[in-house]
Amino acid sequence: MRKATKCLVLILLTITISFIKPMKIEMKKEETENNIELQPQAMSAYHKWSYATGANIGSTPVAADLDADGTLEVVVGSEDYKIYCVNHVGSLEWSYTTGGIVYSSPVIADLNSDGKLEVLIGSWDHKLYCFNHSGDLEWSFTAGLDLRNSLAVTNLDGDNTLEILVGSHDNKLYCLNHLGVVEWSYTTGGPIESSPSVADINNDGSLEILVGSCDAKLYCLSNTGGFVWSYTTGDGIYSFPAVADLDGDDTLEVLLGGHDKKLYCISHDGSLEWNYTTGLYIDSSPAIADIDADGTLEVLIGSNDGKLYCFNHTGGLEWSYTTGGWIFTSPAIGDLDNDSTLEVILGSLDSNIYCFNDIGGVEWTYPVGDYPRSAIIADLEGDNITEILFGSLDHKLYCLGLNDVVASGPQQWYCLGGSIFRTGQMDSDSDYLDDETEGFYETKPFDPDTDNDTYSDGQEFFAGTDPTDPDNYPGATKKFDLIFAQVLTISVICLTIVVVISKKRKKKLG
Repeated sequence: MRKATKCLVLILLTITISFIKPMKIEMKKEETENNIELQPQAMSAYHKWSYATGANIGSTPVAADLDADGTLEVVVGSEDYKIYCVNHVGSLEWSYTTGGIVYSSPVIADLNSDGKLEVLIGSWDHKLYCFNHSGDLEWSFTAGLDLRNSLAVTNLDGDNTLEILVGSHDNKLYCLNHLGVVEWSYTTGGPIESSPSVADINNDGSLEILVGSCDAKLYCLSNTGGFVWSYTTGDGIYSFPAVADLDGDDTLEVLLGGHDKKLYCISHDGSLEWNYTTGLYIDSSPAIADIDADGTLEVLIGSNDGKLYCFNHTGGLEWSYTTGGWIFTSPAIGDLDNDSTLEVILGSLDSNIYCFNDIGGVEWTYPVGDYPRSAIIADLEGDNITEILFGSLDHKLYCLGLNDVVASGPQQWYCLGGSIFRTGQMDSDSDYLDDETEGFYETKPFDPDTDNDTYSDGQEFFAGTDPTDPDNYPGATKKFDLIFAQVLTISVICLTIVVVISKKRKKKLG
């Protein structure tokens, strides 16, 4: 009897080990096979779907997997006072009516590290709104005047929750905690229509906040709201500052446009590194990426002179392209066709959305009913082919698909502010987490899969799993629950056999 029991236990252990290991290997194999590199082909855009709101859309959309179902939802504001959330096929999931125009661009974040995403957006009714992933209002904050710009989320104080930074027409930049309570505020000399950026620009281990004001100044503040320095331009600043180490000196430069027609590059200490004068005032915000794969970064920005400009890291003009209308919008950058160079998406007042290649040639254009606003590049369906999403003054949210593309490549600056967190920093490894946000999640900014479990850090962020733990990945709980159930079934069968053999043995001996 003892020998039979030992044999059955050994059989059970062997079955369990041999069952679990191949299953995990097979899951990894499937993921690897789904990421086979395919060669790029010619590219064009087509209308995939559109969603009509009740008024102009000036807000830049954001795309995120709010409900952890493997596809992305799109959130955008409209001048009809509403915030809309539509799914990956363009159907409405939820909406919310505020008390004013919603021109602000939404931000997505897990504010309290509970594994559930929040949606944050401002309105001209003076309020910042925070919704849960299903559109229920969690809290709101009331400023002194309109909230017209975007906001940023980051961890300023080193705890396990995120702070929210937002500027208002009451001249103030506010820092709120994850519950919407003011931690501090800073008063500038004019209304704030620029959006704040966040970075450790001087490499001292603490974050700084960069924000422009209509008083013509760029402000640099400490993580506690103290004044560090300011730089005075020739007119108001409406541009969203972008931050990157252009010259490789381990400190960051700040790029922004001004209503004095200039693009500025400011060093970490507030001194001017270089500037460039365009033909008209600049509302567009810079985007930064290595678009031509030469190992150095380029800076791209539009101007109301109708041109898209591309500069090298020292401020030299690489190329420009003249569209048929003013450019208020900001570029989005990504490798749409997986050819190892990046495309630039930009809307113009000539009612076209443009796709440029890395040397300034037009790859395609798509006409809409009225002025298209800033776009986001996102893979809504998880099929490794990106879509282009943008609002328009014809009241519609558009989703464009790509013809003759079998796979898309990296997306280093996929929306206004660089990422869905809008910190003003690029996403160097194209995992949907910008370089600043990677620090909060303790992931690697130059490795899209920190824990090497075949799921990108961004996929794990959306799923609420740990991107630093190879055994904690999307679907792991369900898969291991299945394994446990199957092992338990085998155990019951084996124990039943043991009992039957034992009874037969007793009967024979009796």
